[in-house]
Amino acid sequence: MQPDTIVLVHGFWVTPRSWENWIAHYENKGFRVIAPPYAGFEVEAEALNADPTRSRP
Repeated sequence: MQPDTIVLVHGFWVTPRSWENWIAHYENKGFRVIAPPYAGFEVEAEALNADPTRSRP
């Protein structure tokens, strides 16, 4: 059985958006792609830059 799901894990202080080009790449190849946010960092980078206090879980 071939794997059909890819999980992309980003580093700290980065959002899942860092994977957006890779998500599209793998989805176009037929994979299901999961790129979960780091707990407490569910907002976009712009929101974290605008209000750094949001980055504290």
